[in-house]
Amino acid sequence: MKKLLLLTTLFLAFACSKDDGDDNSSDGQMFLAKYNNTGWYYMDEYQDSYIYFSSNSPQLKSVLIYDDGNYCQQLKFGTNVIEGETIEITLISEEEDRLVFDVDDGVDTGRYIMEVNGNQMTYTDVDGEYTDTYNKTNITYSSLCN
Repeated sequence: MKKLLLLTTLFLAFACSKDDGDDNSSDGQMFLAKYNNTGWYYMDEYQDSYIYFSSNSPQLKSVLIYDDGNYCQQLKFGTNVIEGETIEITLISEEEDRLVFDVDDGVDTGRYIMEVNGNQMTYTDVDGEYTDTYNKTNITYSSLCN
């Protein structure tokens, strides 16, 4: 159950951010490099979630916060096997502040767009059913997932 919730949150709220450095130091970099290891945070009435992107594999990391602990997951572009189920993530396009990818879990396929504007990242599914806004955070993935 947690796996399905995490996947849903991961793909409903992917987020990213740029490194804590000079704002001009990341000019011209593509999305994954520009927002390498930067965290994004989203909270709703059900749970808190964090998303991280990396220019190295795994490229996508997520954390869901539950009363009984944190649920951490790392995914790569390509084929992922999670608890015996295959999830295919395909990179469609990568720009400086925009990332587009497809997720195929063997049942459904969805396209997702992540766009960064300053300290916020907006996640939108192409079908327009979901739009969430994540805020940049200084909390690291490793501090949430030991």
